[in-house]
Amino acid sequence: MVCMRHVGLLLLTAMVFSTNCSVAKADTVVFHVPRTGERTVDTGIRVKPGYVLRFSASGMVEWTDREGRNHTTGPNGLAGSDFLAPGCTELGLVARIAGHVFGIGSGKRIASLSGGELQLAMNETPGGWSDNLDSWRVNISVYSPDGRKTSLRQDFYLDSAKMGWQDTGIAVPAGVDVYIKATGKVRDWTSPDGSEEHWMMPRGRGWGGCATGSLYGMVNYSQGDYRFAIGERRQIRIPHGVYGTLELRIADVSPKKVRSGSWKVTVSVEPSQ
Repeated sequence: MVCMRHVGLLLLTAMVFSTNCSVAKADTVVFHVPRTGERTVDTGIRVKPGYVLRFSASGMVEWTDREGRNHTTGPNGLAGSDFLAPGCTELGLVARIAGHVFGIGSGKRIASLSGGELQLAMNETPGGWSDNLDSWRVNISVYSPDGRKTSLRQDFYLDSAKMGWQDTGIAVPAGVDVYIKATGKVRDWTSPDGSEEHWMMPRGRGWGGCATGSLYGMVNYSQGDYRFAIGERRQIRIPHGVYGTLELRIADVSPKKVRSGSWKVTVSVEPSQ
């Protein structure tokens, strides 16, 4: 029996669809996250390129950060609903295509679910952009549906002082992959007298595009780990070349630092056509 004082619980409801998108069966599975001495939970759900995953999550988990401070957070972690992109890396680079939001950090390959203009932003809270300074350089490459890099490449300079989403001018077709890589530093805070400043890289304060203490997913495949922010609600498509089993974790929190609480997460999996 798992002691709730030391281990958070994650409840996963997995609805697995057949290849023609009709419901094959619906199972309810309970996972304990993290399991004692383990950093991840293998859901047993195998995914392939083009699979669409839809997540919704709720509940609270109590955990302790590296400085010994205690937190109680929902699936969005430290990037709560007041952030532009909840659940994605705090003060880091985020992207949006046709309303679908992705945590990018210093770099990530994402797959579009529907066509639309690529937008980028620094994941701030209302009023947080006003004292920012300088820009990140963002390199954008678009791939064809078969995974080959196209001639559509562009550098975009993200103005950290500009509020909200910024249009890149790149129209992304549905069903393609986009690789986004960012470099540089921007000032995200300065003291009233100007004697102190804080500078932030595109990775932000989170990890792998995910907010600290948030729910995220990972697929381990031949070329490494494909990680993506989930938070309270997210819809993603698996990019080209990624084959493996879906795993779930709490971002940037050691299993030994999770004290109590639970998240209930519903996952629907729609295989590619």
